Amino acid sequence: MLNTKAIGYDKHGDEIVLRIFGENAKGKTIYISSIRSFDVEKSDGNRITDLSYSKIVANIGDMEYVTDKQCTTADADRPVSEAGSLKVTAGGSDCGLAASLNFVTDLSNYSEVYFYVYTDVTTSPEAGAYWCGNTRLTAGQWTRVSLTADMLNGGPWNVDGTKIFETGLKDMVIRLNECAAGDVFYITSLYGVPKA
Repeated sequence: MLNTKAIGYDKHGDEIVLRIFGENAKGKTIYISSIRSFDVEKSDGNRITDLSYSKIVANIGDMEYVTDKQCTTADADRPVSEAGSLKVTAGGSDCGLAASLNFVTDLSNYSEVYFYVYTDVTTSPEAGAYWCGNTRLTAGQWTRVSLTADMLNGGPWNVDGTKIFETGLKDMVIRLNECAAGDVFYITSLYGVPKA
């Protein structure tokens, strides 16, 4: 996926014209094999991000979206609707990644966001956000990570240091820590719990 900061578009009726710009675009031939459109403010049930579009924030060895590993044991009151997960190979002991595509950005009507993580790692790694919500993962099962504005440091942060429940969801950092290079994790997209 091209960096969204390097793409502009204009809608003229049913036609969308893409403009690609930036230092590295000038004089280059760029091939686009497909374009996926979506309604940014239309959530898939309670799903608020699409982690199949994600970016490395820190210390990730590799990541790819896979459909052979999906969360089928989610809690009834915290469901998951996607048919896959992001396979992440840690590049070290403290790793970060973020979704690049959000269906919902205004979280004022949500009391909580959550995601699930699966790993076979037995050394008790943790998953959370920047800088809150560290949750010990249990090897061989999906573990839910729940995040609220009431947590330490005002809840989870975007890459730029803004708090998602105050300024909106941009690119919230999902953090893996106490892991080792080569450890593999499967992570669902981010889901939201509407306020009662």
